[in-house]
Amino acid sequence: MSAGEREAGAAQTSAGPRAPEDPRAAGSAPEDDELAPLPPGMRRALVTFTTLLVSVMATIDATIVAICMPQMQGSLDASPTTIVWVMTMFNIGQAIGIALTGKLAMGFGRRRVMLIAIAGFVLLSCLCGIATSLDEMVIGRFLQGLFAAPLIPLSQATIVDAYPAAERQRGLAIWTMGVVVGPAIGPALGGVLTEHLSWRMAFFVNVPIGAAALLLTWIFVRRTPRVPVRLDAIGIALVALLVIPLQVALDQGDTLDWFSSRTVIILLGVAAIAGAAFIARSAGRPGSILRLELFRDRAFALCTANITLLGLVLFGLYTLHPTMMETLLGWQVDTAGLAMGVMGSTGFLGALLAPRISAIIGPRSTVVLGAAIAAIGLQLGTGLNLDVGRWQAVMPGTVAMLGIVLAYVPTTALAFARVPPDQRDDAVAQYNFVKTIGMAIGVTLIATLLYRRPEFHWNALGGGITANAPGLEPWIDQLGEGRWTPLVAEVVAAELLRQATMLAIVEIFRALSLVSLAVAVIALAVPRAKASAPSAAAAE
Repeated sequence: MSAGEREAGAAQTSAGPRAPEDPRAAGSAPEDDELAPLPPGMRRALVTFTTLLVSVMATIDATIVAICMPQMQGSLDASPTTIVWVMTMFNIGQAIGIALTGKLAMGFGRRRVMLIAIAGFVLLSCLCGIATSLDEMVIGRFLQGLFAAPLIPLSQATIVDAYPAAERQRGLAIWTMGVVVGPAIGPALGGVLTEHLSWRMAFFVNVPIGAAALLLTWIFVRRTPRVPVRLDAIGIALVALLVIPLQVALDQGDTLDWFSSRTVIILLGVAAIAGAAFIARSAGRPGSILRLELFRDRAFALCTANITLLGLVLFGLYTLHPTMMETLLGWQVDTAGLAMGVMGSTGFLGALLAPRISAIIGPRSTVVLGAAIAAIGLQLGTGLNLDVGRWQAVMPGTVAMLGIVLAYVPTTALAFARVPPDQRDDAVAQYNFVKTIGMAIGVTLIATLLYRRPEFHWNALGGGITANAPGLEPWIDQLGEGRWTPLVAEVVAAELLRQATMLAIVEIFRALSLVSLAVAVIALAVPRAKASAPSAAAAE
């Protein structure tokens, strides 16, 4: 019996029988060109490189577009509140598309869905790049999100299938580099392109990457069995009613003053009702758009929670550092982007080390170690102030990134350790859907704290300042005013805001360190991975 058959058989025992909609026999082994792990060699290496390229293309979009939003706003004649829809509609399209990915891949075949998704993503990137109005951009971004949705889940499923369980972390480590490198190089690349060329190049940069990914996917990604599926129209509608109002509420909450706004309350209420109805209707339903019974596997459920928390910490860093570097410390956009790239480099190191460390101490312990390193790095961030040097400013994120990726790789391997090969398309879709929704909520919470807490600290710091305060004399003398004037008040207020914002950032670093520690605690509750072969050094 092959390693792939043993893995599938063990997973069948622990995760339960397959859904009735799958007509294949429960004991059938996957064909060599379909689901069985690939032997070491050039073919597997090229499949791995292909998934790396696809993941880079998919993840680079979020941060590279975010960095050029101010320039896009002016060109499209948008306001600060309306330009946000460029990101909102992409996120809505992506979340809905991820929910559909599993069934689409089963019904049409994984490779075919990947090819269509890559081609559509590149075409929509070009259309966004030539958009002349905000309406065109918003529609294009929604469709781009739909086509981007399958790229991460299906490239992840391709890696999981290509490697036997004993070697899977090695493949996932390389794939994770793409997940890390995209957001890391996005700000640097976006800053350079925007400053020296045009914000439109942030979209056109996807063309050469997409062309290469399309060709490699066509040649090297294997076919998967096509299974007759029936799309659950009611389930899709409920998912849409969950995702759309939730994402709009999250993105517009600060503008509308959250629960002081009836609109936000209604949006969140609709999302909550739709989510509850979807769970009640889908639980135990074989044809559901998302197979909730997969969460009966404790490893899959806990690792899904952990990957969401790790993603929250990762994108929390990508939210905090640009604000701190550009707004508070006065760095240029391209300098801040390069600093983010330095942070990403330790993510590469974490991806390289994760399989090796896991082989020695086990995957669960590696997750705990990575989470602890991330917590230490984030604690370093609690000592930052406005007088820090460049290396001091970069150090917390650099250390934290090493720990995040060190935990990320074995978390994904543990999540799919007992998922049968024929259920992986559904599993990766569900895994990434929950991660996307959870991260959207978490990142919005961070952005809200970054918006609200400076106001609290500004009031606390400014409450003791009077025109006769002794500490103001150097400011007044330096400004050449000799007395309290509107100019002095303006300068003092600006400095207070900088100090208050830095205090808020320090608080968020502390909160993210607690999230990292929560990852370590949850990892201890994940069942030990079972070896699918006697040589499975990665098993604990």
